[in-house]
Amino acid sequence: MTDLSLIRRLARVGAVERAWALLVDAGLDRVLGDARVLTLKGRLLKDRAMAMSAPEERHERDELLRAAAEAYAAAAALTGDSYPRINAAALAHLRGDRAGAAGQATELLGLIDTGHHGGETPYWLEATRAEAYLLSGQVPAAEASLAKAVALAPRAREDRAITLRQFRRLLQAGGGDCSWLDRFALPPVMHFRGPMAVADDPGAADVAAAVADIGPGVAIGALAAGTDIIAAEAAVAEGAELHIVLPSEIEAFRHGSVLPFDGDWNARFDALLDQAASIEWLEEEGGLTDAAVRMADDMAMGLAGIEAQAADDEPVLLRARWAGADAVPNLGAPHRQVLVDLPRPDNMPTCALPPPMEPVVAVARAGDGMIESRSINDLAQLRGELAAGDSIDVVVTTALPLDPAPPRIAAMQQLDNDMTVLASRPAALLLWAHCPGSRPVLAGSAMATTGAFELYDMLV
Repeated sequence: MTDLSLIRRLARVGAVERAWALLVDAGLDRVLGDARVLTLKGRLLKDRAMAMSAPEERHERDELLRAAAEAYAAAAALTGDSYPRINAAALAHLRGDRAGAAGQATELLGLIDTGHHGGETPYWLEATRAEAYLLSGQVPAAEASLAKAVALAPRAREDRAITLRQFRRLLQAGGGDCSWLDRFALPPVMHFRGPMAVADDPGAADVAAAVADIGPGVAIGALAAGTDIIAAEAAVAEGAELHIVLPSEIEAFRHGSVLPFDGDWNARFDALLDQAASIEWLEEEGGLTDAAVRMADDMAMGLAGIEAQAADDEPVLLRARWAGADAVPNLGAPHRQVLVDLPRPDNMPTCALPPPMEPVVAVARAGDGMIESRSINDLAQLRGELAAGDSIDVVVTTALPLDPAPPRIAAMQQLDNDMTVLASRPAALLLWAHCPGSRPVLAGSAMATTGAFELYDMLV
């Protein structure tokens, strides 16, 4: 039997027609007794319908919505779970059967109230209740239940974004008012960067004020003495979830980018590490180098982009610079930028790093054992050359040509994949940052000689 996870992987990266073809080729579109298959079939039919917007496609869209609803209803009959039930009701609403949708939603509300709803998480159970209220015309009850769902999982950003997207779609289909959803809007994702050893006043106050104006829900960057630490502290004070991306392991970064500067930066560095939701660092050749700093900063911006994209938003890039300095360059991905000009100190701070190296893009072509190496500056061009079955990684090294292959790319070469481009986490994040339209999606993990690493799918 075809691996359902492969079909799901294709659907998640947006290759819906390819996923549907694989499902049909395996005969799974005719399966009636497997709830997992029926639910996946319903999702693919729904996604195909949602991609149709032209007036001449209306009939085909409605037929796909009807078929998707039937698949979800069949899955619900097998399991009794609320997920396929609410999807069947929502699809009835979208194709214009308001009465049918309301009836199904009212029935589901009764099942939820009696505990017959399957294994939903607390968030999704309450969000499902809210959607059922919405479909049955009880908007105040829907708003109250959605508020409960958000309170149960205030940091579940992607789940909330999916819910809000669905609610807007349903309200717009029925000509309803969407403005009440504004109170549940997600605060922005912020990536921060700026000079080291910024004076506590007035520079620090300007950075903190900019962060307060942004009001981030997520803040991502490094923790060098100066702008990084000031911005991170201000973000935490705003209630943001802090994610740290360092160019080297913690102690090497501390000795190179925190301890050389006077003041209480080290204690503040430790306090922020304790408050961070996640901390990751590069383990590249040479440790803390200019190349690693650049690579980690681009990765952090890519992470901010992915987090924002999941919430149907663009990241906010906080960029501090010394007054009179050139404009701060940014990368190609969509974003909003906030600039903060800082007063120049009498003695400009310096931080000596090892001689510069360049991050190297390593690409393994499908069916070819050779490893191609490219400059990181070629990443946007390379993105257009990638083909299904290729693998891509980014490393910091002076050992060119890349022989033997870097551990992550060597591990990816051993995997059976001819449907997507496989990318390591560094490559996935840098692709998002450099190449608008890249949609890396976490696919799982793989094992290299240096240990396990995250593996991403990317559609080409």
